[in-house]
Amino acid sequence: MVARRQVSHVILCEDVQHQVLFRWYLRLSGFNVGPRKLRIERAPKGFGSAEQFVRERYPTEVQTYRARNPAYWALVVAIDADKWSIADRVRQLSEALQDAGEEARTANERIALLIPRRNVETWIHYLLGHGAVDEISDYRKFYRDRPKNEHCRPAAERLMDLKKSETELPEDCPESLRAGLEELKRLD
Repeated sequence: MVARRQVSHVILCEDVQHQVLFRWYLRLSGFNVGPRKLRIERAPKGFGSAEQFVRERYPTEVQTYRARNPAYWALVVAIDADKWSIADRVRQLSEALQDAGEEARTANERIALLIPRRNVETWIHYLLGHGAVDEISDYRKFYRDRPKNEHCRPAAERLMDLKKSETELPEDCPESLRAGLEELKRLD
């Protein structure tokens, strides 16, 4: 008899950068995200738009989340804002739920929408202490040819520190990161 995985966390994301950063965040935050507890749903490389994959897969993952015991489950959705606003991406995800006949996400559901603007590398660049960033520039060039763990773990450590901090966030903290930190509180 084959043992079934008892998944408790799902990361729905666009790419490896999202996957590694948020897996490290979950691990460092004390969540059990071993290979049997974490499922990754990442857009397949070379098969179209990664953000479209996340938008289209989102209703299915929400439905799966709701069918389980939500008190023991968490869904982390990572999608870059690109040139859209955070509100636009949230609206697009909400519309995807509605189109699939699902109810809107409620305040007590452990579903975190992490929407870096312009992309996740903006957050990484800021979290690694490179100073103020804008949410229009593309910071991918700084991380394209580097091993993901080299920068994602320290960025995840800083992300965890910011979330746990009882002081106000630094003034230069990007707005999308501020929103992401609020979303991560949904997982507690």
